Amino acid sequence: MSGSRPPIQRLPADLDPEETHDTTMRGDAYFGSVERLLRGEQPRLVMGKILGRGSMGIVRAGEQTALGREVAVKAPRTDDPEDVGSILQEAWVAGALEHPNIVPVYDIHVIDGRPHVIMKKIEGVAWSTLINDATEVKARFGRDDPLVWNLEVLVSVCNAVEYAHDHGVLHRDLKPSNVLIGRYGEVWVMDWGIAVSLTEAHRDRLPLAYEQRGITGTPAYMAPEMAEGDGTKLTERADIYLLGALLYRIIAGKPPHTGNDVEAVYKALFKPTTIDSHWPLADLLASSLAKDPEHRPPSVAEFRAAVQRYLSRRGAQALVRSASAKLDALRTVAGVEHPEDSAAHRFALYDLYSACRFGFQQALEASEAVDEARDGLREATEMMVRYELRQGDDRAAHLLLKQLPDAPSELRDAVAEVRERRKRAKARLERLEEDNDPRTAWVARLMVFSAVGAVWALTPITSALLGIPKGYLRELAISGGTFFLTGVLLTLLAPWLVKSRLNRIIIVLVALGPGLAFILNVGCWLYGADSELSGTIELFVYFMLAMIATLIAEWRLFVGTLAFLAAFLLAMANEGTTLLWMNIANVILAVNGIVIWLPLGWRRNQAHRDTPLL
Repeated sequence: MSGSRPPIQRLPADLDPEETHDTTMRGDAYFGSVERLLRGEQPRLVMGKILGRGSMGIVRAGEQTALGREVAVKAPRTDDPEDVGSILQEAWVAGALEHPNIVPVYDIHVIDGRPHVIMKKIEGVAWSTLINDATEVKARFGRDDPLVWNLEVLVSVCNAVEYAHDHGVLHRDLKPSNVLIGRYGEVWVMDWGIAVSLTEAHRDRLPLAYEQRGITGTPAYMAPEMAEGDGTKLTERADIYLLGALLYRIIAGKPPHTGNDVEAVYKALFKPTTIDSHWPLADLLASSLAKDPEHRPPSVAEFRAAVQRYLSRRGAQALVRSASAKLDALRTVAGVEHPEDSAAHRFALYDLYSACRFGFQQALEASEAVDEARDGLREATEMMVRYELRQGDDRAAHLLLKQLPDAPSELRDAVAEVRERRKRAKARLERLEEDNDPRTAWVARLMVFSAVGAVWALTPITSALLGIPKGYLRELAISGGTFFLTGVLLTLLAPWLVKSRLNRIIIVLVALGPGLAFILNVGCWLYGADSELSGTIELFVYFMLAMIATLIAEWRLFVGTLAFLAAFLLAMANEGTTLLWMNIANVILAVNGIVIWLPLGWRRNQAHRDTPLL
């Protein structure tokens, strides 16, 4: 069926699941190659076209048929012992030095009496064609900084030379044309034909350094002791001079020794090399090109480390430049005082700040000596601290400030001041919330409504029981007694009642009720109005006060408010029933308050058991 999985073939029962099981189908051509190899019917090496010519050898393309591998084959141009010896010496050195930056040698074949060195075939160009061609470096490897690229090549050369020195081999001919750059940026140190051994270990394959006499090397680059022709003076520092000469070629754009002819170049060998103090790595150039070997770096490792430190600093400086551009943008955005879209403005600020911070921190990690990175990071962070202070966010400002180990005291003080203001504002807000919370001091309010309701209901009954006749005496006794008892109750509960806005309104309105009723009765008495009418008008006064409480304090008191309105209208319609309706309205208002606040207070008590009920 389409899309179904093919059946799994049956495997041998004794097969180890961790061993390779090969069921590859191989064709006739494959087995034909195997048979020809076993019968020795095919040549071991097939020569191809000429790839290049040198002063002593010719390099051709080739194929090792047994492996199906393309190789390069180098052979001497003539039968001259010098040419033959140079080719063999290069092969022996490269064969003994297995290093990623040294071209591997696979074998040596003797063909027609001449040695043919079989080595790895490399596709690339000589460093000398790229060292001053920034456009070509960009085109081949996408590198925008030719100085950095050339210094990285030099570091790879240092790795190969250091490895050779560790094995007692001196190259003696380091120059850009003897370094090959592969298609993918690989670096190969070539031409070990004049290498010498610094130890007896290579006596049978390499000439010994201390036995050398005569001038050998490339005059434009060679060390002065090499030009003296005394092999006893040859040490690793001769190659270090050559590395310094390569560094000079990178920075100055020319070899350290120049002249109109060979004699002039040889004379320049022993003269001080002109080095501009403003050049990159000027100190390393001066030391490595010192005429006295003792004044040069003691090892390739130290020379290489100096180059790598510079590369690290240069990389850090590139990061600083990029981060500084972001810092400039941050200054611009931070200077906008009242942005239309504050959220977008804040996002843009932090986006730029993050880019600044990342770039400066990367620079500091790459090199501790980048003062611009420290200054830029400090400025960006201080800028964000001030921004957060303007926004009143002391917490964000404090977190940013912690990134500055030696933050300015004025910033620390400003953060502390904003924090204190926020705490005070928070405390005020909490007090305001508490003040407007109907659950605050709910027990005291409940007691007022219960007690006042009882007082207002019982005072008329008490006056009747005492036998006070109808008239203004009884009305004044009722309103005055109610006012007195209400005042006593409010005074006793005042410490708790004043804790909330609602309670304070209740205090005022509850106190106003009997007080205004007393004044109303006095006024009606003086006017000569009927006392029954005065008592009925009292109901309207209570209705107005209850309505005010409903509108500005607690809308759910509308039930009690409507009760007083109804009581007023009923009393006006039914003469002599004022006390009845007044008592009923008082009870309804009291019950209304109890129903409203008792559940609220109970829920508050459950949520905050440590909160005082009053």
